[in-house]
Amino acid sequence: MDSNPLFTRDGVPLYFALHNSIQKPGTYESYIQANGGDLLDSDDGADIVLFNPTRSGLKQSSLQEAYDFHPDEDKRKIWVREMSFVDECVQRGSFELDLSVKKPMPGFPSGKGRTAFTSEDDQNLCQHLARTLPDPAAGGRQSLLFYTKLVSYVGPYDWTQRHTAQSWREHYKKNKARLDIQIAEIVAEQGVNPKALYHKDR
Repeated sequence: MDSNPLFTRDGVPLYFALHNSIQKPGTYESYIQANGGDLLDSDDGADIVLFNPTRSGLKQSSLQEAYDFHPDEDKRKIWVREMSFVDECVQRGSFELDLSVKKPMPGFPSGKGRTAFTSEDDQNLCQHLARTLPDPAAGGRQSLLFYTKLVSYVGPYDWTQRHTAQSWREHYKKNKARLDIQIAEIVAEQGVNPKALYHKDR
């Protein structure tokens, strides 16, 4: 085996998992292992999840966001790549996972919500903002586009359906001083995950 295997990081194998859109896992297992990596039976403990875009009908960005915003901190560390990623890395002889370039976010006019906000709403919102927009100076916390995207999430993000995008935005705007303190405390405790940062062009 190569003295400096491709799918390793600091001498440790990178762990891959396959999305259920990939039908022949055996082919990938031997190829990944031949280049220093390993294939897991599930995404628990995985570094990278491979998927087949022609079968799943899903976009890479959608699957990536599902992991980036996952309530499980370990799952938020996972990268999603198309199944061709392994071949591409081998062909060019290098392994890279690039972060998106972060862009400033504009603000939008305010709106009003009708459902009363609860402390649980505040906690959910602060957790999400701490993961996606940890730096208030970077902008975006008052962007309607940000909250419009927030209410489009499903699964672990069903809590977003309690209010409209306008209502979430207005609630943050009116309670900015108080919520920013909570967000800062969460960021200080959990740190920043670059993968989960919100980007306008996602």
